[in-house]
Amino acid sequence: MNIAFYVSGKAGRLKKILEHGSEELIKSTKLIFSDDRQNSFLEKPALGLAIEYHCLDYQAIRRTDRSRNLILSDELLELLRRHSVEYCFSFGDHLLKGEILNEYKYRLINFHPSILPMFPGRLSVDQAVDAGSNLLGNTAHFIGPGVDDGPIIMQHVVSARVFKGDYDSILDQQVVMLEQIFAWLRSGRLSVNDDEVTVFGANYQGSAFFPELETEE
Repeated sequence: MNIAFYVSGKAGRLKKILEHGSEELIKSTKLIFSDDRQNSFLEKPALGLAIEYHCLDYQAIRRTDRSRNLILSDELLELLRRHSVEYCFSFGDHLLKGEILNEYKYRLINFHPSILPMFPGRLSVDQAVDAGSNLLGNTAHFIGPGVDDGPIIMQHVVSARVFKGDYDSILDQQVVMLEQIFAWLRSGRLSVNDDEVTVFGANYQGSAFFPELETEE
């Protein structure tokens, strides 16, 4: 299975994936697409792993009759086609638009640092903390036409008390989620019907309590 990554900003999660990801995940990765020049540090390790690195600096895109987001999306789509990519995992900041949403429907997977539908958009951890939320977490979802609005695949939930200003304590769980979703995709266990995602054989009955329940001896 050929996969790709779309990243923005510091690309901290992808850096950890390249350093510690499973052998099968790395071997399946054919393309890293960045929209930020500061991610040039990814090029050398990517090439060392036989992964193509491509950067289209979002800020340098000249405005035409098409929006920056559409130009970005069209270039990403062309690269996905060129590498016969089946799934693209996104840690990107910018909204994908146009034909890529049709051709890659249910094949673009975004990782967002909140428990959607709460706190979509940027700075979502800060949004949740500022709102006094008792829970933080992450959501993996298929990308739709809006902001963080596609069908949800998987969510991670944790007490807000674990957050002490260390964003990695929340964001690093996206790496764990990605490896799990990759395994589900490879085994053919993930399906979408009427915008509802089902993982066959997965346990949907579990629950968490914060603080944890205590049983009397």
